[in-house]
Amino acid sequence: VQASLTLFSCEPWEIAEIDVPPSTTMTYTIYGYVPAWNLPDISPYVTKLIFYMKMCNIPYEYQSQNLAKLDDDAPHGKLPYLVDSERNTKVADSNSII
Repeated sequence: VQASLTLFSCEPWEIAEIDVPPSTTMTYTIYGYVPAWNLPDISPYVTKLIFYMKMCNIPYEYQSQNLAKLDDDAPHGKLPYLVDSERNTKVADSNSII
């Protein structure tokens, strides 16, 4: 006998695969605080962004931000922010990035 409890249901999502030519490399860098407590970062917003990138199989690099330069480097003076080196752009706020 198997019992189950469904708290919510959702339809299966279709995941579209994007063909990226092998010569094209997308390089995204996520800037955050520091990893700790078996989490990718001490900030829940940085951690949310990192898990999102992992779930969507988007390649990224993680860098710890030098907090002495945070106001100069980050678009809004906050973490996380993402740098798209291909387009030479910075995007702040995990919700805006996602």
